[in-house]
Amino acid sequence: MQQEFQRWMRPGAGLLALMLLAPLCLAAESRAAADFHQDIQPLLTKYCYDCHGDGAEKGKVSFDTFKTDSELLGRHDLWLSVLKNTRAGMMPPAKKPQPTAEELARLAQWVKFGALGLDPANPDPGHVTVRRLNRVEYRNTIKDLLGVDFDTQAEFPPDDTGRGFDNLGDVLTLPPMLLEKYMAAAQTIVTKAVPATPAVPAERMVPGKDFHPDAAAAAGATNRPVISGKALTLSYYAPALVTDVLSVTNNGHYLLVLDFAANERYVDNVFDYNKCRFTFKADGEELLNKEFTREGNRPFHLEFTREWKGGDHQLTIQVEPLTPDQKQVRSLSMRIDSVTLRGPMDEKHWVKPEGYARFFPKDPPKGAAARRKYARELLAPFVTKAYRRPVDDATTDRLVALAEATYQQPGKTFEAGIGQAMTAVLASPRFLFREESAEPLVAGQTYPLVDEYALASRLSYFFWATMPDAELFRLAGEKTLRKNLDAQVSRMMADDRFQGFIRNFIGQWLQTRDIESVSIDARQVLAREAAADPEQEKRRLSLKRNRSHLKITAADRCWSDERDGPKTYAKDQHQRTG
Repeated sequence: MQQEFQRWMRPGAGLLALMLLAPLCLAAESRAAADFHQDIQPLLTKYCYDCHGDGAEKGKVSFDTFKTDSELLGRHDLWLSVLKNTRAGMMPPAKKPQPTAEELARLAQWVKFGALGLDPANPDPGHVTVRRLNRVEYRNTIKDLLGVDFDTQAEFPPDDTGRGFDNLGDVLTLPPMLLEKYMAAAQTIVTKAVPATPAVPAERMVPGKDFHPDAAAAAGATNRPVISGKALTLSYYAPALVTDVLSVTNNGHYLLVLDFAANERYVDNVFDYNKCRFTFKADGEELLNKEFTREGNRPFHLEFTREWKGGDHQLTIQVEPLTPDQKQVRSLSMRIDSVTLRGPMDEKHWVKPEGYARFFPKDPPKGAAARRKYARELLAPFVTKAYRRPVDDATTDRLVALAEATYQQPGKTFEAGIGQAMTAVLASPRFLFREESAEPLVAGQTYPLVDEYALASRLSYFFWATMPDAELFRLAGEKTLRKNLDAQVSRMMADDRFQGFIRNFIGQWLQTRDIESVSIDARQVLAREAAADPEQEKRRLSLKRNRSHLKITAADRCWSDERDGPKTYAKDQHQRTG
């Protein structure tokens, strides 16, 4: 494509192209003008000249004042308006003679293919602006690419909209603030998804819901635990005792992490002075004993080091009310989110991080050349998916060099170097924007077709608001996607991800996704349904007349203000308004 472009840009090539194309353009214009005089002008004379011809120029539209055929055919705005009005039945007016269906079809045919010059065999793509991923597309793409559900609604500013849509390339600008947020988001996402070390201490997380009431205390307990998702909630106002057992295999040094929150539900504008004692024990040893009052939904993250031997270890959580006589005016509770056990801390017991195999299918080699080769094997397919098309060797070489420069630093790992290169990919314009290329022009074409990778992205972001899947990538690579277009559209519409199209495209088109945010005034709705009240209408008209009088007198006072000065006006206005 680049060579073809350079060939056409040689000195004299532009003039040669104009010389070759000019006869074709003139011939098409001549045919359109001839068809107008033969088929269309008689229709206009019959149905339209009463208002738009023979000296009449209603709405500043006249069909018989064009001096040349070029001027006639150059009024695209006029002929598009004609097409819209006749197709909608607005013209000719209802009381005027109406053209037949065959006459309307003939007029529409000429407007589309004669005046506007539409050519189905060579559709004009017009001006196409490269599209930036909007918030929905960015979130879905990151989730498919790295498995991270990044909250773009909270982290990015709202997208600009045009004609009611937030995925138009012309309005999706990239202000400096958003660029900074993209840079920070890339680092956050890669840190969360891509392990930075080959091994970490083993970790087990026990969700709060796994804790159960102690059998000995359950009989007399009045505080019944409430399970919500993975958390367990215990009220301030009644005693409770819940337990669970952690089993470990190896002796060693462990880290025990307790995550919980002191919650309150707002009830009226008053304080709840109730207190409770929260106790956390491991194997009967008290690790936390603390009084809690209203904390405003404050979360707590506490860590305890333990020297444990292999076997079972009992965990106990207890809540004791401390103010039984205090009035309950809110809903205070302790929410136990999880207890996490990390260890043993001895490196010989460490394990691969979660998700390590997804990004690093084998251990990094030792030699520099072997590591460089492995880095290329990891980065090349990732960049291809992220950029939604194959990348050149120079791009891959730069990313491999970035990874190498990172993991060669003291204290840095091979995994950290790969993560740094992936961060650069997510911050690249080639990821943030949907880059497109065109196929070479072939004989008989006026405009080139987008290449199949661009077509794959157009399909996936239109129907799914995310990157192309493996099937679209495969067909684009084989250059058979355009041949299988109908089958792929049917497949994509049958996919669950097509629901995103309904939520976003149709939701913006019909504004249905804004329904929940529309404020409804119940009094106005009821007033519309109520029977008319003559007295209320009299009061409304009287108030309207009074407001009009005030506006007139205020205008008079502004005029007199020029003579009497601002003090006279201010004094008079003060007396008038009280």
